[in-house]
Amino acid sequence: MTNVRSVALIRFVICVSIILALIFLVISTSTNHWYFQPIIATKNQSVEVNSGIFQKCYHVKEVKSYNCLSTKFNGFMIAVRLFLFTGIAGYSVLLIYVLFSSFFQEINFKVLSVMLILTGLSVMIALLIFTGVQSRHGENIKFQWSFYLGWLSFIFTVKAGALCCFGTISYQKI
Repeated sequence: MTNVRSVALIRFVICVSIILALIFLVISTSTNHWYFQPIIATKNQSVEVNSGIFQKCYHVKEVKSYNCLSTKFNGFMIAVRLFLFTGIAGYSVLLIYVLFSSFFQEINFKVLSVMLILTGLSVMIALLIFTGVQSRHGENIKFQWSFYLGWLSFIFTVKAGALCCFGTISYQKI
């Protein structure tokens, strides 16, 4: 009975981890707060730049204007977007797999762990590319909460993958 409960608990924690990772990555990808950069335009005017994957927003404090422009389609940003969308698709497939497998007698934790590794690698590569590209632009760039949500999504993936190593026990459905 303890094995049944422990495997059910592992399956539940893996499912919750995948759901949280998916939510965090979708929020992270869709917002414009990946990094912040203060720019002093003139002596009397300062501009703040918030940028995301799709838009770069300029905020002029003195005149209270806020304008957003689409980011350039250079190779690095296309790669970041591609890997992030691959991660979102991977999390969606993982969630469907875990939810549908709960109706069957056992879950294949080896398949689940491989899918988690591939999805986690996709998210990690996207975040590393973004970090490398933005670090070249200056020292006054500060990464913001959207960027850290992406890393949190990766951490939940690693946690779920580690739990898959302990969930290799199969049990009969009650």
